[in-house]
Amino acid sequence: MGYKLKPEYGTASLPGIAWEGDPDTGIYGSEAEVAISIAGTRRLKVTATGVEVIGVVQVNAGSAADPTLSFRSATDTGVYLTSGGDLGLSVGGSLRFSIDDDGRMQAWNNSYYAGPARGLSTSFTSNLGAVNVDTAADRLFIYDESDGETKEISIADLLSLA
Repeated sequence: MGYKLKPEYGTASLPGIAWEGDPDTGIYGSEAEVAISIAGTRRLKVTATGVEVIGVVQVNAGSAADPTLSFRSATDTGVYLTSGGDLGLSVGGSLRFSIDDDGRMQAWNNSYYAGPARGLSTSFTSNLGAVNVDTAADRLFIYDESDGETKEISIADLLSLA
């Protein structure tokens, strides 16, 4: 039979388990929670329904195949920091959605951008090649895969042909 540690419940400022010389740092709790305090302030609380962290949580960058925040049943699906510093969302180990530091959002394979500098634009692939519509610039861009060049036309000019 093992030994049981039965400390007092304590508080954040006087935890039930503390370090000698640092009496306001340690572990305390009740029947419903366990908490960690540092310098008399609760920094972590664990209950039957979840974990609460007070302060900054820093995690590794991760990758599309191994995102930092993922799911037990799908470890290759979640949130990570891309190599370019964007917030990335991966599904099945592949980047599917990202947000850059200008607030532009991109859904991979189909792109949707929204940001103060660019307005709204969308990109998609057609039998003509990659197409990008940028309403803020009033332009339609078509990438021609046959010669590797991008053709540009004004949306207003395009609408006048209709």
